[in-house]
Amino acid sequence: MTSRRSTPAAHPISIEGNSGVYSAALGRAVAAHGWIAPGVAKVLVRSPGYEMTATVSEGLWAAWWPGETKEPTAGDIITATAYNSSGQQVGTASVHP
Repeated sequence: MTSRRSTPAAHPISIEGNSGVYSAALGRAVAAHGWIAPGVAKVLVRSPGYEMTATVSEGLWAAWWPGETKEPTAGDIITATAYNSSGQQVGTASVHP
């Protein structure tokens, strides 16, 4: 059985995990994922040098992007911003990888 957690209305978005992966064939990539509240239609993810729209489905969001081969620094913050169907920003969450 899969456990489902809902994000409280006071926090329309969360970052539950992020990781870096490495493949000799593809190089390094960074991934992040989290929960979103009902009504969130879009999540925009920003990381130094990258901005992408996450995949959003059934209260979850996920994104990945090419990464650097260096260790993360204090400036390497991942920010996820949630928007409703009208394009209005409804929340944001940030994490250091």
